[in-house]
Amino acid sequence: TVVSSRGIKVAVLVGGSFHEFRMLNFLVTLTTALGLLAVSRVVVDYLMLYVLPDKVRYKQAKFETVFTTRRATVVQDVSLPLSQEDAPASTTASLGEPLLPLTNPI
Repeated sequence: TVVSSRGIKVAVLVGGSFHEFRMLNFLVTLTTALGLLAVSRVVVDYLMLYVLPDKVRYKQAKFETVFTTRRATVVQDVSLPLSQEDAPASTTASLGEPLLPLTNPI
């Protein structure tokens, strides 16, 4: 029987060798990959917070503003007013102290 075929003939030669698993090579590759991920995170954070046009929005999304009250400390200072009524509102040392903003990463 005669078969007539037309097209491109593709010939593939398979070559190479098999290697055994080496723990040292695996650990070197793993630590390199983790190091590169850490560096890329720092670079992206820097670009996001200081370079890109929407840096204010990115900063608000990355950081959370936490308000907390200050603990009153007993300090003897002659320049402080003697009574609560004489003290300005921002320096009042009582249970109703003003809240201080603290910026913490999420």
